[in-house]
Parts: sequence; structure tokens; C-alpha cells
Amino acid sequence: MFPEYGVAKSEVANGNFKQALPQIQRVHEVISSAMGASSPLAAQVAKDSASTMQLLGDYKGARKVLEELRNASSGDQVSAIKSVQYLCENSILMGSFAEAQEYAEKSVEMCEDGDTIEINLDLVANSYSLLGLSSMFNGDFETSEEYLQLAARWSQNPTDQLKSLNNLGNLHFAHYFEDEESADADADDDAPSVRIDMREQLISARALWLPWQREKAGAEGGDALKRVLGADDERSAKEAIG
Repeated sequence: MFPEYGVAKSEVANGNFKQALPQIQRVHEVISSAMGASSPLAAQVAKDSASTMQLLGDYKGARKVLEELRNASSGDQVSAIKSVQYLCENSILMGSFAEAQEYAEKSVEMCEDGDTIEINLDLVANSYSLLGLSSMFNGDFETSEEYLQLAARWSQNPTDQLKSLNNLGNLHFAHYFEDEESADADADDDAPSVRIDMREQLISARALWLPWQREKAGAEGGDALKRVLGADDERSAKEAIG
């Protein structure tokens, strides 16, 4: 690929998101002009651009890129599912949990569509994971547990399976505190309200993992990543972010 793109990816890995973003955007312009915005390579670079924006806290800017990516997606089912999943994650990061759940449900529906042939099993696991997370943020713990367990079962590699199990553990942790608070309120109606928003605490602590989140936070990304749900360095050749 373009040397400039390799440099930009290295900048992202080192946490230099501000320096990396203009380079990624220039590469995307060149590839889109030469190969078309719907080409797999252009889609990969567009996703990297959106991811870098999110690491900088520009969720609205990333949303615009992801919507353009969805509109430019080729007709294949895998590209369509990925674009919906990217929008779902963006909605989670923006705190739009109801919208995130709609995207997650759409992604699951697309993966489970009887007409879908040879679907990527990683996408199935990602869809279940996103629906589990969005359900948790919306307070539907029963649905969340069901789909986080499915995500763990369908995960195609140990890292993704551990991520799903980690999310499942944090779900039970959050649910436990919800139950404890309800019990305290029932026992003493005059007790001061000490309700804790466990969802926000888990997000702030980066205790949860998003399926596509791979960038590792650097010095410049601390503030931007307060609402990111986890990070790791492992990359898969099958993943759109490359």
C-alpha cells in the first residue's frame, strides 16, 4: 500500500492521532479517485479515518464518514453488515444507546437472514456482541446476557471469545449493583439516593470491548478514549480495519 498510509498507521499505533488523520484522509482521497469510493481498499481506509476521528473524540465527524461509507458500500452482504456495525459502535460512543440497539438488531437480522450465503462468522459474533452491549446500556440485562453468551460461542478466535466473556462478567457486575440499589430502596424509602450509573462507570473505565476497536490509546488519546469500550493490539487479516 502507500508508504504514507503505513506511516499514518504507525502514528495511530503510537497515539499520535492528530498527525495521522490528515495523512489517512489524503490516502482515502487518492484511492477513492483512482479505484472508486466503493472499492474494498477505499472502504478500509475510510473506516480507519473514522476510527481515528473517534479516538480524537470527533464522533459526529466519524458518523459522517461512516454514513458515506455505508452509502458507497458495494452490493455484497458482508460490506453492508460491516457498515451497519460501524454505525452501531459510533452510536454507542456517542451515547445514543437506543439508536445503537436499532443498528445492532439490524446487523443481527442481516446475519441471520436465510438468504445470506457463506456469511463471515466473525461478523455474526460481532453482531451478537453489539446487541448484547447496546441492550446492557439500555437496561435490558436479560437480552444482553443472551447475546453476549452467543457472541462468546460464535467467536472465531480466543481473543474475541475472551472479550465477550469479559463483557459478560461486567454485565453481571452491573446487574448486581442494580439489584443491590433496588433492595436498599425497598428496605428504606427515606434513605438518600445513591444510585450509581454503572453503564457510565464501565464505559469510563474502558472495562468493555467493542468488536472492531483495535487502536491502543496514546498520550494524545486519553481524553478522547474516556468513552471507548476497550482496546487491544491484535489485528486480523479478515477485519476491515486491516
